[in-house]
Amino acid sequence: MTTALTRFEPFAEALRLSDAVEQLLNESWVMPRSLFGGWVGTSRIPLDLYETDEAYVVTALMPGVPNEKVDIQLEQNTLTIRGETAVEQPKDAHYLIQERTSGAIERSIRLPVAVDADKISASLKDGVLTIRLPKVEHARPHRIAIQTA
Repeated sequence: MTTALTRFEPFAEALRLSDAVEQLLNESWVMPRSLFGGWVGTSRIPLDLYETDEAYVVTALMPGVPNEKVDIQLEQNTLTIRGETAVEQPKDAHYLIQERTSGAIERSIRLPVAVDADKISASLKDGVLTIRLPKVEHARPHRIAIQTA
């Protein structure tokens, strides 16, 4: 019989819970639906955030958002991504289904450690925004060698 060990991370569930609460608030009574079934106000940007030893990497879905309509800001360890989409709507069209919306999109996430703001890089390709946020040197893991006596 094989037993798999998993690393205990006490704050992993808390982070997922906070994301769930934020999504619940953003998608419920805080942002009411319009008469046509779309959200009123700013829409949320779906993203992934992962960590390596050297950096945090964010990949965010930004379909239909041109480079010049993307705004990325970092303030006090909070990364904010904003964009604006526009959907062409023909005047003589009578929609049977309309799920694509126009307007502002935004997402803010708090990073757990400081990053080197001068070395942040971003690229947008095929509707996927990738942001690389290098950690400051003191936040990176360091290997300590054991000296023999």
